[in-house]
Amino acid sequence: MLPFNVAGYIMGEWPFGVDNVTSRLQQFSYFNCGYISVSFLMVITVNRFIGVILPHNYNTIFRGKNLTIILLICWFIAPIFLLPFLVGYDSECKDGIMTGFHPQQLVCTFICLKSYRPYMEFTRVFFQLIPFAFMLAVYGFIFLNRIRSLKKTRRISGHRSEVQIDSVSQELSSMRGAQATQRNQKANKRLLKVSMVICTGFAITFLPSVFINLLPNSTKIDVRYHMMCSNLTWLNSIINPIAYAILNPNFRTAYKRIIFKIIRRPQQPPITETRQTTHQLG
Repeated sequence: MLPFNVAGYIMGEWPFGVDNVTSRLQQFSYFNCGYISVSFLMVITVNRFIGVILPHNYNTIFRGKNLTIILLICWFIAPIFLLPFLVGYDSECKDGIMTGFHPQQLVCTFICLKSYRPYMEFTRVFFQLIPFAFMLAVYGFIFLNRIRSLKKTRRISGHRSEVQIDSVSQELSSMRGAQATQRNQKANKRLLKVSMVICTGFAITFLPSVFINLLPNSTKIDVRYHMMCSNLTWLNSIINPIAYAILNPNFRTAYKRIIFKIIRRPQQPPITETRQTTHQLG
């Protein structure tokens, strides 16, 4: 959707038809992209919470039919909530049209909201403000849980170091326990980093758009601020690659293997030449 927005910025008008059909479809798709991303971020948050706090329930929830239902909800909840803006009719607006190309903001968005404005505010709060509060609460709980876990493992490690080792088997057991404790500490620290990146990135990219559109006189605010906040939400797409790929050693290892496999892939000789050589030897 972003290339269509860029085209509108460059040309100063909607270049894909003078009617409101294509611009309304663009607005519908534009908002769906953002809100569907938020839905998946919410599921990832719940996934992380269950994996860390309730690991014994993880395979029961995130598998089979349950996983299919979760994915379908993520894909369809946003279009269902946004559909009234596409097919609905606001009697107080010209021709009843609520969305289209905004000539001041140079983007396909809401152009007239009268009776539907409360519903628009509800959707923004539901898909942007509430998710942020939910993610902040969940990752904050995980953060505190991991801090307690780190303190506990350090106490256990310190207690083991004070115990006198009487045999080789006890020494080996102590070494294994220390290694496991160290791995656990690294995993906890990595999880804390990921949590902080997700919450900070979500706040920076989504909240400005929420607040600027919920202000009582939002229509009188300089359109450049609306444009800036609107485009800022697209930066949300960089959160997942940073949080779940760059900060995750397993993802980094997998990416390196794929890249090196492509680079070092041996070139196969042409089949025709092989057949000719075989024919000559015969």
